[in-house]
Amino acid sequence: MRSRDRIVLALSITALIPLPALAGGGSSVESRRDPKTCADYSVRFDGDAVARGEETLTVRAGRGPVKLRPHENGGVTIRGGSGADYRITVCKFAGGATQAEAERRLAEAKATASADGVSVDGPEEGFTAFLIVDAPRDANLDVSTSNGPVSVSDLGGSLVLKAENGPLTLRNVDGRIDVEAENGPISLKEASGSVRIRGQNGPLTIELSGMRWDGEGLDASTENGPLTVKVPEGYASSLSAETSSWAPASCKAEMCGDGKFVKRDGRKVLESGSGSAIVKVSTKNGPLSVGTARGR
Repeated sequence: MRSRDRIVLALSITALIPLPALAGGGSSVESRRDPKTCADYSVRFDGDAVARGEETLTVRAGRGPVKLRPHENGGVTIRGGSGADYRITVCKFAGGATQAEAERRLAEAKATASADGVSVDGPEEGFTAFLIVDAPRDANLDVSTSNGPVSVSDLGGSLVLKAENGPLTLRNVDGRIDVEAENGPISLKEASGSVRIRGQNGPLTIELSGMRWDGEGLDASTENGPLTVKVPEGYASSLSAETSSWAPASCKAEMCGDGKFVKRDGRKVLESGSGSAIVKVSTKNGPLSVGTARGR
């Protein structure tokens, strides 16, 4: 994944957030922080010409999970809505040396909706697609991306999320949530329920909220990446944070008055509260930082 440090401003003075570059050449994607329409994406390909298309699909909520599979290099943005079904906007982009070539590639792309979910097929080169999903607040989703971002907000239910080579962001989520990400950052803010996170080769940032964890617990870990945890003042749930024994570790949160790092079985461990930890976070081969969450 190639990083892009610059920030681009749209004509509306709304900041665009650089996303992972498309595979091959100098193609790139940028989007507003919380894309709501296809117009919030800016896609460039190697050629000068870009063709754009969009369509809206509906998948009825059923007993099984709704599977979301965007095209390779594409991402998924999901937010909780007021409807009973899943409303999915498919944003399609194709590039070419000429406008005719871009339009031809766009015409080859196909978004398919079934009882199982939505998938997008298209040319291997010069094409990508993104999904913007309005989901029932009590959702049942299975999401997988490659070289593209996953963003979930204001949602509960059962969520299985997998991302490779792209960022994965969760905000205000509740329920039974299983997250796996490789070669990309993971961010979790304002969560509850039963949450499991596994990351590899990327940073993990967790911001807890409220006075205690509401639900079964949080079990989050990453390997070969830094771990940052922000804890509100007066947080009552028991917490365990650990990293490799040789890795840098610091704690500037209020909870550090009761707990301190100890070495145990080749690990550096910080524990706060009594009983088994409800919130368990760890990293392997990465620094650990525990700080105070900002007040809302």
